[in-house]
Amino acid sequence: MREYLVVPGYITSKADGDLHYVNANELIRLYGVDPRECVIWKNPPSWITEPYIKGLIVLNPRYDGDYSLESAYKRHQKHKEGV
Repeated sequence: MREYLVVPGYITSKADGDLHYVNANELIRLYGVDPRECVIWKNPPSWITEPYIKGLIVLNPRYDGDYSLESAYKRHQKHKEGV
């Protein structure tokens, strides 16, 4: 079952202030998730619908470098609650 929406992108690093591109494979590795549980966001695919996206936990580049799943789950809960 797909659980995660992997959103590659650019991020300015808090550590060095440089702009970095974090690709999907790097995000999957950083968050430590199984690639088979991921949907990769690519311009977005036409088959991805809003209700489908709302059920997925977003894994994206983080300014603060916090790639823990715990923080991803917390962000997901806040989004679902509309906070």
